[in-house]
Amino acid sequence: MKGMVKATMPHAFWKQAATAILCVILGIHSAAQTQQSGRLSRSAIEVGGASLRLGMTKEQVMDKLAGAGQQLTKINENEWMLGSFEKPG
Repeated sequence: MKGMVKATMPHAFWKQAATAILCVILGIHSAAQTQQSGRLSRSAIEVGGASLRLGMTKEQVMDKLAGAGQQLTKINENEWMLGSFEKPG
């Protein structure tokens, strides 16, 4: 072993470095988990007595409008109307 230079860091250093990195990663992950993602907008519009907000799913909108006691008519997959749809003619 004469003439060999030890070029590696001590084991304790690597253990502390790995612990510090793990703490940072867990801290970032924890902070990301506590933030609410996909929050609905505060802006609302009232339609047929139901308050609708941006970001609501189709199902949520349907439930709100169905609970408003209005007749709901499906025009196509993305278009609905309150009341009945009378075709001209």
